[in-house]
Amino acid sequence: MAQLVNPDLARERSRVSFDVEKLTNVLYGGPDGVKRKRRIESLALTDPDYEHEDFNYLSREEQYANMLKKSLMAAKKAKELGLSGKDMDDYMT
Repeated sequence: MAQLVNPDLARERSRVSFDVEKLTNVLYGGPDGVKRKRRIESLALTDPDYEHEDFNYLSREEQYANMLKKSLMAAKKAKELGLSGKDMDDYMT
Protein backbone atom coordinates (compact mmCIF):
# COMPACT_ATOMS: atom_id res chain seq x y z
CA MET A 1 0.00 0.00 0.00
CA ALA A 2 2.11 2.87 -1.30
CA GLN A 3 1.45 6.30 0.09
CA LEU A 4 2.34 9.53 -1.63
CA VAL A 5 3.97 12.15 0.57
CA ASN A 6 3.91 15.83 -0.21
CA PRO A 7 7.46 16.83 -1.29
CA ASP A 8 7.49 19.81 1.11
CA LEU A 9 6.52 17.56 4.01
CA ALA A 10 9.16 14.96 3.05
CA ARG A 11 11.84 17.69 2.90
CA GLU A 12 10.90 19.05 6.33
CA ARG A 13 10.85 15.56 7.82
CA SER A 14 14.39 14.96 6.52
CA ARG A 15 15.63 18.05 8.41
CA VAL A 16 14.65 17.03 11.95
CA SER A 17 17.25 17.58 14.65
CA PHE A 18 16.22 14.61 16.79
CA ASP A 19 16.11 10.82 16.49
CA VAL A 20 12.62 10.02 15.22
CA GLU A 21 12.71 6.42 16.46
CA LYS A 22 13.66 7.54 19.99
CA LEU A 23 10.71 9.93 20.06
CA THR A 24 8.43 7.18 18.75
CA ASN A 25 9.62 4.91 21.58
CA VAL A 26 8.85 7.61 24.14
CA LEU A 27 5.36 8.18 22.73
CA TYR A 28 4.46 4.47 22.72
CA GLY A 29 6.08 3.39 25.97
CA GLY A 30 9.29 1.91 24.61
CA PRO A 31 10.35 -0.44 21.82
CA ASP A 32 7.85 -3.13 22.80
CA GLY A 33 4.98 -0.65 22.59
CA VAL A 34 6.13 0.46 19.14
CA LYS A 35 6.36 -3.16 17.94
CA ARG A 36 2.87 -3.87 19.27
CA LYS A 37 1.39 -0.79 17.59
CA ARG A 38 3.08 -1.58 14.27
CA ARG A 39 1.92 -5.21 14.39
CA ILE A 40 -1.67 -4.17 15.07
CA GLU A 41 -1.58 -1.53 12.31
CA SER A 42 -0.20 -4.15 9.93
CA LEU A 43 -3.14 -6.46 10.67
CA ALA A 44 -5.59 -3.77 9.60
CA LEU A 45 -3.57 -2.43 6.65
CA THR A 46 -3.12 -5.86 5.07
CA ASP A 47 -6.73 -6.98 5.52
CA PRO A 48 -8.40 -7.20 2.08
CA ASP A 49 -11.76 -6.25 3.61
CA TYR A 50 -10.42 -2.72 4.02
CA GLU A 51 -9.53 -2.14 0.37
CA HIS A 52 -9.80 1.50 -0.61
CA GLU A 53 -12.87 2.45 -2.58
CA ASP A 54 -13.29 5.57 -4.68
CA PHE A 55 -15.79 7.62 -2.69
CA ASN A 56 -15.90 10.40 -5.29
CA TYR A 57 -18.67 8.63 -7.18
CA LEU A 58 -20.80 7.74 -4.17
CA SER A 59 -23.60 9.83 -2.76
CA ARG A 60 -23.26 11.17 0.78
CA GLU A 61 -25.67 8.48 1.97
CA GLU A 62 -23.65 5.73 0.24
CA GLN A 63 -20.42 7.08 1.75
CA TYR A 64 -21.99 7.11 5.21
CA ALA A 65 -23.37 3.58 4.85
CA ASN A 66 -20.04 2.29 3.55
CA MET A 67 -18.03 3.82 6.41
CA LEU A 68 -20.55 2.63 8.99
CA LYS A 69 -20.25 -0.90 7.60
CA LYS A 70 -16.44 -0.73 7.70
CA SER A 71 -16.44 0.66 11.24
CA LEU A 72 -18.68 -2.13 12.48
CA MET A 73 -16.56 -4.71 10.66
CA ALA A 74 -13.38 -3.26 12.22
CA ALA A 75 -14.89 -3.40 15.71
CA LYS A 76 -15.95 -7.02 15.16
CA LYS A 77 -12.52 -8.04 13.85
CA ALA A 78 -10.73 -6.23 16.68
CA LYS A 79 -12.89 -8.12 19.17
CA GLU A 80 -12.17 -11.44 17.39
CA LEU A 81 -8.44 -10.67 17.66
CA GLY A 82 -8.86 -10.11 21.39
CA LEU A 83 -7.93 -6.44 21.19
CA SER A 84 -9.19 -3.95 23.74
CA GLY A 85 -8.44 -0.45 24.93
CA LYS A 86 -5.51 1.23 23.20
CA ASP A 87 -4.82 -1.82 21.00
CA MET A 88 -8.39 -1.69 19.68
CA ASP A 89 -8.01 2.04 19.00
CA ASP A 90 -4.78 1.41 17.08
CA TYR A 91 -6.48 -1.27 14.98
CA MET A 92 -9.48 0.88 14.12
CA THR A 93 -7.63 4.09 13.23
